[in-house]
Amino acid sequence: SEVTPPLPGAAAPRLIELTTGISQATYAADVVLSTGELFHQLFQDGRPGRYLYQMRRQCVAMILVSPVEGFLTNSIKKTLEEMELPSILEILPAVEKGAYLQQTCDAATFAGTLLLVHESMDQISADIAKVREAENDGSLYRVSPEPMT
Repeated sequence: SEVTPPLPGAAAPRLIELTTGISQATYAADVVLSTGELFHQLFQDGRPGRYLYQMRRQCVAMILVSPVEGFLTNSIKKTLEEMELPSILEILPAVEKGAYLQQTCDAATFAGTLLLVHESMDQISADIAKVREAENDGSLYRVSPEPMT
């Protein structure tokens, strides 16, 4: 059984292209429609099962975790955009402003997902730390016990 949610939508092919520089469609077309030149260039016959993807960027799918619950008085997406973190590629909030945000206790109560892509894993790690800090200091999830009027 799955213990984490799948990447949102059709993100995987796009992330493969962003991190390796080559799309899955290119790999498929290389093998199906031509002689497989790219495949043979990257596959090592002497090392069975070893395929040399060129990692140009690192990628992390980060789950947003809310330590609080209540009616959300701010936009998670807008708050994260205003942080201007260089590695954030996509912000996928699970809860919008005005809706009830539950304290995260399982996969069904995640506050959202971030896709982070950057050449530097250090940059991604720094951005993750800033998001976690915002989660814990109350600036990312501002909530009210009562619905907004």
